[in-house]
Amino acid sequence: MLINYMNRIFKKHYVWLGLVVIALLASCRANKLDLVEPQKDLTGKWKVIKVVQNSLDITSEVDLSKFVITFDKNTYTLTDPIPFMVSKNGTWSFNDPRYPFSVSFAAEGAASPASSELGYPIIEGKRGMIVSFNTGCEANTYKYTLKQVE
Repeated sequence: MLINYMNRIFKKHYVWLGLVVIALLASCRANKLDLVEPQKDLTGKWKVIKVVQNSLDITSEVDLSKFVITFDKNTYTLTDPIPFMVSKNGTWSFNDPRYPFSVSFAAEGAASPASSELGYPIIEGKRGMIVSFNTGCEANTYKYTLKQVE
């Protein structure tokens, strides 16, 4: 009789233990998060705040006060151009809208677009942009840091 009683107690404990184990295993499922990177938005006016030529900062030597590049959905407009990848207004595009590593500028009348690798520094708490290019002479490379203006 005592043995039957003990067997019933052990069976109840095994049932409860089994239910606890199943509950624990069911609660340990990995939650898959579908994180989607938003498309980068360049829309607006941008000013050059830093110019580096051949690894030398020449910002103080260049008048950048009037130059503005305005991006719309897929076009850009240059105001008071300085030496830049392009010298005329035109269209622009990313190599990948969600994860862009380069941007192309197709100036009006140009035979082919000018492309640049992109960098995204944080400037005063906001995303900036760095474009690198040369203006024809391979020995002279430029790196412009741009900041969006309100």
